[in-house]
Amino acid sequence: MNYRMEEKNPFEIVGIMKRVPIVFEGENLEINAMWNMLDSGKIKQITELSDI
Repeated sequence: MNYRMEEKNPFEIVGIMKRVPIVFEGENLEINAMWNMLDSGKIKQITELSDI
């Protein structure tokens, strides 16, 4: 594996954060609920905060 170290300017990570339980089988209902709360307005807001 090839890699390199680079100096970068400071940056912020934007998005949504939610604590969810670990589900070993089937769908995780908390993750589904998180995705369902992302409407086009929230996606646009997050996209506008992105600068790179």
